[in-house]
Amino acid sequence: MHYAAPVATSLVVLVVPLITDAAAFGNPLAFAYIQDILRAFILGVIYIGMPALAVFIVWTGFLFISAQGNDQGLTKAKQMAVRVSIGGFILLALWVLVRVVGNTLAGLSAASLLILLSAFLLYTLYNKR
Repeated sequence: MHYAAPVATSLVVLVVPLITDAAAFGNPLAFAYIQDILRAFILGVIYIGMPALAVFIVWTGFLFISAQGNDQGLTKAKQMAVRVSIGGFILLALWVLVRVVGNTLAGLSAASLLILLSAFLLYTLYNKR
């Protein structure tokens, strides 16, 4: 019983600064919404992927030139060209996805977005048969 006053005092001393600082604590991220984080991540992938794509296009051209009619070298260069083309289409699709989804979500209110997501959830649940 005689420990109640010191325990209460130490709890007040420890908890009150946490509560007052918690009220002043701001968002440590530069993004307010999850779609902003995803958009920044995908744009980061695009900004890193485009120079890499340019390097691989040049490398593929070098493989075609250095093959000099060699069937094995031409096959390797053609495979590389297909892979580079697929990578370029993936980067283009990511850019289109960011633009379309960003513009679509920007025009929706929270209520309509919730209705859209719940309709999608119901659709996926009932069409698993």
